[in-house]
Amino acid sequence: MTEADVNLQYATAVSKSASFLERLYHDLGLHTLLNSPRDTKILFLHRFVRLFAYGQSALILALHFNLLGIDDAHKGLFMTMALLGHLFFTFVLALVADAFGRRKLLAVGATFMAGAGITFALASNYWALLIAAILGVIGPSGNEVYPFRAIEESIIAQLTPAKVRSDIFGWYVLTGSLAIALGSLTCGWIVHRLHTVYEWDLLSAYRVIYWLYTGLGCIKLLLSVILSEECEANPTGPHSRHCDAEQRPLLVERCPPPPAAPRRWIPELSPESKHVLIRLVFLLALDSMASGIANMSWITYYFAKTFSLDQSILGSIFFTINIVAAFGSLMAVPISRRFGLIRTMVFGHLPSGILLAFIPVFPGLAPAVAFLILRSSFAQMDTAPRNAFISGSVLSSERTAVMGIVNVAKACAQSVGPLIAGWLASTNHFGAFFVLAGCMKATYDVLVYVVFAGMKTDREGVPI
Repeated sequence: MTEADVNLQYATAVSKSASFLERLYHDLGLHTLLNSPRDTKILFLHRFVRLFAYGQSALILALHFNLLGIDDAHKGLFMTMALLGHLFFTFVLALVADAFGRRKLLAVGATFMAGAGITFALASNYWALLIAAILGVIGPSGNEVYPFRAIEESIIAQLTPAKVRSDIFGWYVLTGSLAIALGSLTCGWIVHRLHTVYEWDLLSAYRVIYWLYTGLGCIKLLLSVILSEECEANPTGPHSRHCDAEQRPLLVERCPPPPAAPRRWIPELSPESKHVLIRLVFLLALDSMASGIANMSWITYYFAKTFSLDQSILGSIFFTINIVAAFGSLMAVPISRRFGLIRTMVFGHLPSGILLAFIPVFPGLAPAVAFLILRSSFAQMDTAPRNAFISGSVLSSERTAVMGIVNVAKACAQSVGPLIAGWLASTNHFGAFFVLAGCMKATYDVLVYVVFAGMKTDREGVPI
């Protein structure tokens, strides 16, 4: 083989590698993320800070209550009452956010978050903690129920063209999963080090985590302040509207501004949106009730009591789980582009319910952790395509309200879950909640396919 042949083979290999990396760069939506508006990137950081804090607090919530002498039934009641409080705020804020101002409400939420951290760091009274948890969104799930989430998702959908929304939402979900993973890991090791190295009692170590929660709330407040006017419901900047791609070469000027409409505090939904919304609400309620039964706080409590694990081991386990979930959610981006949003939502998520049901079946820590980690690889695969599907199935003027109503329905159903899990724990049937939640999630996936498989395009004409 001549030197020229060797050089040719080398050049071919380099070219193929470059082509593969470029294809990966576009298939995973990284190109879309890097070219997204400044406000989108700030909202990603906003989400990271919030879920980092939630990942820390959810890991120790049930264990913290244990040290305060709160029994399992009252733990479940607390989680349910907190979720119902979040439900009320989600409903109200979703209806008034566009009229009141999205950035203002995000700033208010960050302020309440900081205040809740201070309360949990100083107080021991059950009812004081409950009020703080409701206002400051301290809950058992780690990520699902958040009254201001609908505002974030509506802004991101507004700033992103319809054809690449699944890319952005895929990275949005991944950002949250990474944040929860790091929050769980740092919480576990901070508590472990304070308790074993510095010989702090566990209650004092847990309260350090809530002081960190306060600081993260302050960071979130600063991020809310620097968001631009583009995030509001009626922006005037370059990212506020996306001209149709077929028209763009024929137009010299920007898209003409839409006619001014009177501002409504409570938006009116179109019949088409109501039709989609009603079906979504019932289906997502089933999935969310299952999430409430098998939420992060109950799972950590189950592993701590069943296998006598300390916080450092729990933190490492949940770090691994959320890292795996993060990359699982990212894989939904190219899969949904190829197979469609509905198929990805169903067949990407269905294995997670089945695997969840198997966690308590086999005795021993190793099988339980193995099923938990394997389940996590599918657990978030439906989130990004589902958000993209909801965003495209309603009018832009309805988006914040619809996302808020969806989150209300999820929160309402999820609030029932901790009561069921608490009752099972108090009657020595703790592991049964995995089986119940897994069966409910699998049923949800099957019903989503039955109900929505016939839809071909969304309201903006994008294939689903």
